[in-house]
Formats: sequence, structure tokens, C-alpha cells
Amino acid sequence: MKTTFPVASFLCALCIGSAVAGEPSAHPEEAPSAWRPLPIWGGGYMMDVKVAPSASNVWYALVDVGGPYRSDDAGATWRPLHRQSRLLDCGPYASMARGISIDPRDADSFVTAVGDVPELGGGLLVSLDGGETFRKTGSACFRSNGPRRMHGIVIDRNPFNPDELIAGECLDGFHISTDNGENWTDCGPKGFWFSDLRFDLVRSGVVYACAPEHQGRGGFFRSLNGGREWMRLSDESPTEVRQIPGQGELLGLFHDRVRLSADCGETWCDYSDGLILENLMTDGDPNPSKSTGVYVAAGAGSSFWLVGNRHGDIFIRRPGDAAWTKTARQSQCPGDPPAEHSIAWSCKCRKMDALCSIVVVPGDDSHWLACDWHVIWESLDAGRNWTTRVKGITPLCPFAVSGSPAKENVVLYGVADMGMYVSTDGGRSFHPERATSGANSFAFSALHPETGYAVGGKFTIDLLSTSDGGETWCKLDGLAGLPPLKPKERGAYSVAVDPLTDDVWLAVSGPCRPGDGGTWRSRDGGASWQWLGTGLPEGEDLFKSYEFDKGNADSQLVFSPDGALLACSHKTGRMARFNRETQTWEPAGRLAEGSRVFADPHLPGRFLRVGGKGEESLDGGRTFHPYPSIPARCWYLAFDPRCPGSVVAGGPDGLFASRDGGTTFEPLAGGLDVPANGSRVMVLDRGRLWLLTFGAGVWTREL
Repeated sequence: MKTTFPVASFLCALCIGSAVAGEPSAHPEEAPSAWRPLPIWGGGYMMDVKVAPSASNVWYALVDVGGPYRSDDAGATWRPLHRQSRLLDCGPYASMARGISIDPRDADSFVTAVGDVPELGGGLLVSLDGGETFRKTGSACFRSNGPRRMHGIVIDRNPFNPDELIAGECLDGFHISTDNGENWTDCGPKGFWFSDLRFDLVRSGVVYACAPEHQGRGGFFRSLNGGREWMRLSDESPTEVRQIPGQGELLGLFHDRVRLSADCGETWCDYSDGLILENLMTDGDPNPSKSTGVYVAAGAGSSFWLVGNRHGDIFIRRPGDAAWTKTARQSQCPGDPPAEHSIAWSCKCRKMDALCSIVVVPGDDSHWLACDWHVIWESLDAGRNWTTRVKGITPLCPFAVSGSPAKENVVLYGVADMGMYVSTDGGRSFHPERATSGANSFAFSALHPETGYAVGGKFTIDLLSTSDGGETWCKLDGLAGLPPLKPKERGAYSVAVDPLTDDVWLAVSGPCRPGDGGTWRSRDGGASWQWLGTGLPEGEDLFKSYEFDKGNADSQLVFSPDGALLACSHKTGRMARFNRETQTWEPAGRLAEGSRVFADPHLPGRFLRVGGKGEESLDGGRTFHPYPSIPARCWYLAFDPRCPGSVVAGGPDGLFASRDGGTTFEPLAGGLDVPANGSRVMVLDRGRLWLLTFGAGVWTREL
């Protein structure tokens, strides 16, 4: 029989006063505190900042994996708006915003172009209340995380009629609205991948569209009647164009040149005098000029143009100047408070070498904004000195979070692309762990709680160990017997520690066979390894091979406190149980799509399986039986290893909490009130709940 109890009372019973991001609650007996992001700001590709024409302190920011964000204090702090847009019928990609257009009459009224995966579509969303609510008013295809996201804009508003908008990007033409985004009409050429779409600032009804070559098709297009009819002016196209307000010339960023047109794009002349034009290299792209060009960002003030290249150099030119002049940059530093806990500053420390856009704040020609790979930069003195402005922006894809069993205030955070971050103050601040390029899985010893391991990485795969509860880490070298690890070929993204012997286990991708993929064990803290995959499906690729491969890393190898070990292959839907006597694997049934298996840290031999129907095993994974107490459509469980009986279940219907080990659950108020597009991972430790999102970082609350 189900027992009910007040949620607030339940939360009070769990709360043990651990520190989390932000200040702890002064009244722990009250309802749970709101979700708060772990304070690691930046990441993702900062694509653009828009300043509201009617309110200079209201800014909106676009990031390739999350957004939009809004600031009401001119960029000093930001808050996410996509916790609402994610609920719309364009699906999880509604939180990936490619473009935004703000109504010049009302800073709270705007239209966003969202989406990422073409076959799933995207849409045009309208908000009239500053992002508190959204409505989908049109279907369209946009690529927020696509290869052309660093170029131009994909939605623009007619400067002569603010109710008229045009939007479009990826192969399905344009969409026109004449009623401020409420209704849309399809128009324009299809089959072209547009990178920039703009109304002429001087000539009413003229619109330009840039479509650099894609799969043999490209061109520069112009419309003379607001986008209803189009003319292809040339096969070659700039990636984006700009105008100085009130002036007719059109500046274009071409593959290897900057050019100027005085006749609405019909002809162009070279305008590159004074620019550095050699092939500029950047991390992660061996030849960016082939796909993006040498100059990748442009802006315009009241009487000048700005262009930026892949070195992060910004040049300025006025119409009467004979050549471009490089701006004299004197400093780049983190904003206030120091470092803003910026992931970009602490880890990458880039020099604007991935510029995406340059904005001159209307009304102040000395106030510039520059969007870079991981941060928004601000200059108040025409580009001489720059500071970061990303406090509150968390466009991160975390893979793993863990508390330390030995040290209450140590929190570990592994995030895509960026590596591992360590907090020693309960999550109030973090610093990068420079020993690794990634951390997709954490595991600590039950016998020696200060000993732990981490594994993962995007470009290389590192195995690390700690002997001080996670405060410091060292990279394990040698790894005798273990085959070379390489993402997408022979990946290792799941580590586990045997609670009885301290043996370390790895799940390795690749064909399951001796010397290759399967399960590997080390009995000397990771110095040497033995393949131990006998009984697993021979020749099959069972485990994650790279960061974004199928399945969560920590659900691939699962230990019960009594040493029972399950191996879960989310690629094949197979599950196996390790026989400690024969040192071989035995089949243990199938995994439904999206299923996960979790071990109860307080009841030896007990496993719970979720993802389809809830199931329970009390015999170390040999058999599973229906367990209807688990909420329907549950996709994840989190046991608190330090609080017996405390469990949180998560699914599309919200979060549910239990204080009796999962016998009964009650809804957790505000459970999924986070800007997440498809949360699938939760961690519970000492009454602290962490929710890992895809594209919005980690959010935490104290129970």
C-alpha cells in the first residue's frame, strides 16, 4: 500500500545542510530552494548578441547549444529563457536558437529561429513577455549547431515596417511574416543553404540573401519586393553582408577577400587594403579558410565598418579611408567578479581566434561586443580593452558529476569538449583539472574512499586517479596490457571500482575480443590491465566509442555493494552478469531502448532497471521482476550513497522523490524547471541533487 506524506516534510528529513552553488538556505525547514546552475559560465559557441532598440540595458544572446539568454543589466548577468521553449512541439531542439529579432517598439517582444537536426525540423517562436512564455507560429529548418552557425543572421526585420520579418537558412527557402511573427508564408529559392539574410537599411523592400556553395549549389540573391520574388545575382556569394546605417554601400565577406558593392550587390570591388589575408589557422579546423573564409565577422557603427579574422584581429575602416586599420588591443581579462568562473578563461584562454560576430552598441560607437568560441567580450573604448560578459550563461553538455565520499565539499564535474572541473567549496566555485581533456565517468573505492578514478575525453582518452578524495588528479601512463585508446575507434568512457577488492574496471569499445574491445580489469590501481570479456558477445561493439555515443557512461558497468557486477550495452540492448567464480560473463537479459540499470548502494544485490517498465532484482542481477512503485516513463534514478533510503526518479513527467528506497515516490515540486532539452542524468549526494542537462550545464538544488 502506498504511503503518502507532505513533500516539504520529506525534504526536511533529507536535508543535511551541504553547501551547493550559491548561498545555502537560511531556513532549511522550508520548501526546497530553486534550481541554481553550477557556476561555470561560458562554453558553446557564442553566436550573437542583440541589444533591444527600445531598452539599451536589455540584451539577448544566442549560443549554439542553448538559448536564448537575456540580460537586463547590459550583460553583467544573464538568465536562460529556454526552460520554456523546450516544452514546445518542435521538440528538444527548441532550446537551440539560431537567430533572434527584437521588436524595436518593445524589448519584451521577439521572434526566435530554433532547431538543429534538419530531419526533425525546427520552428519560429514568438514571445511577447520577454521570454517567460513562447508560442510556435511557424515550422522551418534551422541549424543552430551546424557548420555555418558562425556566419550572419537567419532572421531579420524590415527597418521600414517592424511588423514585417523574413527568416530562412537550411535548404527550404524563406518564410515571410507581415504581422510580427504570428503567421508565416513560404517563399524564395529552395535547395540553398543560406548563411545570412538582411533587409537593406536604405532602400525599402530590398533584401539580400547569402548562400555560399553547398553540395555544388550557391549564389548571392536579392529581392526588390520584401522577399516575395528573388533574383540570383551571382554564383559566388559572400558569407555575410553589412551596411553602415543610412549609407548605401554593401560590405561583403568573401572567401579570401573583403569586397564592397555600390549597386545593391550586382558588382563588387576589392576592399581588402590593409588587411591580413594569409590562410589563418585555428584549433580544431586544419584549413578553416576553405569553409569559412579568412574574415569571419563584421560589424558597423554609425560611420565605420569592422571586420574580424580567424586570428582574432579586428580592423576598422571608414568610407573615406584608403585602407583598413588594425585596432590596438591592449588587454583581455575576465569580468567582475574575478574570472566569472569562466570555463573559457580558465581552460582555453583564447584570443578571439574564433570570432563569430561583432556588435557596435547603438548610440555608442565606442561600445563594442564580440562573440567568440566560448565567451562574449565587451569593450567600452573602441576595442582597446576587453572583458568577458558571460555570468549566468551555461551552454554546456555535462557528462558526469560526483561528490567525493571522503570530502564533503569536493564536487567533480566532467563536461563535453572542456574536460574536468573541481570544486573544493561544495560547488560555489570551480577550477579546471589540467591533467585531463575529459571526464565522462567517475568511480571511487569503497575500501579507501580517498582513492578514485576518472576516464574520458574528446580528442584523446585519459585515465586519471586521485588519492586525496578528488582534490588533485594525475594521469595514469603506461597502462600495460591495455590496447591504445582512441575516440571512435577504441573508446573508454566508463570506469568502475570493485567494492570488495578495489579492482578497477573499464568498458572499452570496439569488437569484443582479447586485446580489443570488451571489459578490462586492473588489480594494481591502473598500472597493468587484463582483458576479462569471456562470455560477452564475441566480435560485437558493445560500449560507448566517443563522448556523444549512445548510452550514459556510468550505466555501462554497475557494481552492487556485494560485488555483483552488471555490464550494460546500450548499443546492442544486451546485459551480462559477471560470475566471480568462473571469471566469465553470463547473459542477463535484454535492455529496452533507453533503459538504465542502477545499484542500490545500501542493499547488497539489489538493482533497479528503468526506461520501460520499472523492474527490480534482489539476487545480484540474475533475475528481474516488475516493480510498479517506480513512476511511469522513468528514465533515470539517483540513489544518495550517504543517505540510506533517499532516491530520486526522473522522467518526462517530472522528478519524484522517495525516502524509503523506492517503495513509494512523491512528486518533487518544480522538478524539471530547468532549461534542459532532454535531461537524462541525475546525481544525488548528501542531500544535494544535481541534474545534468544537454546544452544548459548542471543545475542543483538542496533537498
